[in-house]
Formats: sequence, structure tokens, C-alpha cells
Amino acid sequence: MESLSKKEYTTIIANPTYDKQLPGFRLAVTISNAAGKDVLKLEKSIKEYLAYFNTLQQKGRHYMLFNFPRLIEYSEELDYDECVTIAGKIRNTFDEIFDRQDILNDEISLAFLDGLQFIKSDKFPIKLLQSNQLSQGLNASDMFFDPFTHGIYYCADNSSALSRVGRVWSLIEPEVMGSLKLYKLKATDYSAPLEKVFSRDFENRSHKFLYSKERNTIYVGFNDGALINMSYPPDKPNEMKYTTYTSGTDPIIGMHFIDGDIFVVTPVSVKMISPEAKIIGGGSLKKRLGSENLMCAAVDAKNKLIMLGTSKGTIHLYTYEKSDTYQLVHNDSFVAQEGGSVECIALEKNNILVGSKLDLMIFTYKYVSKKFSAELISQFAMNSDLVKKRFSSDDVITNVCFVAEKRLLITSYSNGAVIFWSSDTAEILGVLRAHGDRVVKILYKANVLFTLGYSSELRLWKMKDE
Repeated sequence: MESLSKKEYTTIIANPTYDKQLPGFRLAVTISNAAGKDVLKLEKSIKEYLAYFNTLQQKGRHYMLFNFPRLIEYSEELDYDECVTIAGKIRNTFDEIFDRQDILNDEISLAFLDGLQFIKSDKFPIKLLQSNQLSQGLNASDMFFDPFTHGIYYCADNSSALSRVGRVWSLIEPEVMGSLKLYKLKATDYSAPLEKVFSRDFENRSHKFLYSKERNTIYVGFNDGALINMSYPPDKPNEMKYTTYTSGTDPIIGMHFIDGDIFVVTPVSVKMISPEAKIIGGGSLKKRLGSENLMCAAVDAKNKLIMLGTSKGTIHLYTYEKSDTYQLVHNDSFVAQEGGSVECIALEKNNILVGSKLDLMIFTYKYVSKKFSAELISQFAMNSDLVKKRFSSDDVITNVCFVAEKRLLITSYSNGAVIFWSSDTAEILGVLRAHGDRVVKILYKANVLFTLGYSSELRLWKMKDE
């Protein structure tokens, strides 16, 4: 057998051709041996190349190049040594393909929306570290990651009767409608399996929660207005003590800490609650909201401002002062998007990041002498027809996350997609089909992206270091 060191191969990459039936680009690649004989011929769409390359990236599959007869056809039988030799050549060829400027970015975006995990850019590739099904029959509603203890706090509710069909109930045991779980990551590289540390089921649907590391306390909010204060000794979550109290009868859709107290948001009201379970401020906003409902909230603790997003695109501004109780005063309001719903709000320094339907808008704001002013400075809109086609009229943004060190904005959506934007140019850098259903929560820590799907699937994605 000819030694590997003496083997020489030549790669020819033809110019891309546009196939109207796909629609999309096709690319022909030919690899010839030293005798000039073709040993490998590829003529596939960019999408298929991406799918193939994505498979090669899986652990332990680097040299399994010829297990895909539907994808690859070669003109002569090759032995294993030849397969190994050509492996590196093919990978280098793929790198050259993805570096070419004449292949549309839309092709890469389309491949991402079909569930692939690879894209060629300075922010990628992105690699799936692990995927975990945190609950069966319960729908995810909230998540928090504590990087100091590597604890993942996960909240779920059971809002569908069909999803509970398989459960076995008795007249004594109450039906489980909500759940709170605590998991630990065993390794700092996030690749180790999750270890479940604590679990508690509830009779009511649990929507939101807060975690105080200083107090080792968890606050869980329910759809009937109830709250549970769960405190435990350090590193002993199984010794939890519970205190139940109420914020009213409306479902809790958001909770924030303000000066150690708890700010609770429902569709029609806001409440300030002390750690001792006393209502110390807030009230109904039905008169001001009219036909609107509250959708989300953000707190600017420095300026003592509360921002409330509504179902008709308005953001209401409230100031707060605390003595024995909180005094909430309506300061101003502005329309973020006419006819749209404010689905999520995030604050970054003096900027407001607003998700409305499928658009992400950035407003810069000032609060001087008790006067508030906001100005739209950037709008991140879908500029790709291929990406747009994967969204319906009912799809919305669910989360927005700003990664300052990468100059990156990450948005998640109700159709399971996650989009990566350049924060400087508002261009789409990549699109990831993270889940098959709604992305409930995204978190970013140290080059790792956490995505939580509505079906209670948690995925961890490793992003390229810079």
C-alpha cells in the first residue's frame, strides 16, 4: 500500500451556481489523486454542505467521512487510510467554501433555522455542549443560573390538560401544577451532566421566581397571585423552610428586587412587598392602562425608575421613593412601537432594549431633574427574506441579551430560533434553531449560552473564544 506521506491530492472548487428549484446555491467540489484520477466528487447545496460539516464536528466523528452515501459519491473504492488522508483535505475545503464572498449569508441563516449548529464568522462556530430534559409533562416558565455556585434554578408550570394525561393521580395526592428544581453543574467547563439537588412540586402554576444569594432565599410567584418565600441554610437546600403569602389574585408575570424588597408585576397591577410578606406599595393600574395589559418590566435602580411594557406598544415610566412604604408616581410614557406589543425590556447602561413582535429596538434615555426623555437610536429588523419565511405572524421575541465583550446582541423567539446580531451594525451574524418550541429564557455566561425551551429542555451552547 502506498504510504500516506506520498499521497498527493488536488482540490478544485467550481464557482457557485444558483438553482431556482432549491432555491439556493449549489457548489461542485472535485478531489483528484496524484495520477489525475477523480477520487471524490461533490455537488451539493450550501445547506447540505453545512449539514455535512456539522456532522463532522460531532465528537468522535472527525474521520467518519464516507458513511453518508446520500451526500457523497466517489468514483472508486477507497481504503480506510485514504479516507483518513482525505479527511483533512475536505475540512480545509469546507473552510474555503465558507470564506467565499459569493455565497449568500441567507444560505447560512436558512441552514441555522433548520437546526444546524455551525456558521463561519468571527463570532462562531457555536457548539452544543449538552441537552437536558428537566421535567416531563411540565412547561418551562423561568430559569436562573448562579455562576458562583454553578446552580441552575428552574421553574415550570403545567398549563395544558393534554400534557398531564399520562400522570397518575389519587384522591389524596393533589394534582401537580407547578414545579421548582435546583440543579448543579459539576464542572466549570459546563460539559459535565447536571446533578439534581432539590425539587418541589406545587398545586398551582408557578410562573416566575427570584433568587437571593445573600439570603439563600428563593421567591416563587404563582398564577393565582400567591408567593412562596423559600429559605435554606448555605449548601443545604433540602432543609428549606417555606412561607406563603399573597400579592392579590392576579397572575404574577414578573418579579424584581428593589432595595431588598420584591417588586411584583401582574397584567393589571404592581406591588411592592417586603421580605416579611407585607405589601408596602403599589396597586391597581387598570384606570391608566384601559384596554392595555402589562407584559414586562425593568428597573433602573440608579435613577429609581420602573419601566412597564404594555400589550399595545406603550412603555410607562414610574418613579419610586421609600420611607416606611413605597410611593410610586407616574412620570411619563412613550410609544415604543405603534400597534405592537412590548414583549421584553432589558436595560444596558443608559439604553433601553425593547423587543416588540419580531423587531428589537434600542432607545437611549435621560432622566434629569425628574424629567424623562427617550430617543430611538437603532432598530434590528429582519433583513433576510429566508429568515422571515420561518416566522409566522404570531411569533414574537421572548428575550434579549447584550454581550458587551463580543459587541453582540442575542434575541430568542417563540418559534425556537435564536438570532445573533452585531450590536454595531444591526446585521444578522447567525441564526440558531435552538429548540422545537418557544425559547422561554436565554442566559449568557463566559462564552456559554443557556437556552430553555417551553418543553422543559435546557441546552448549553459553547461559543468561540475571542
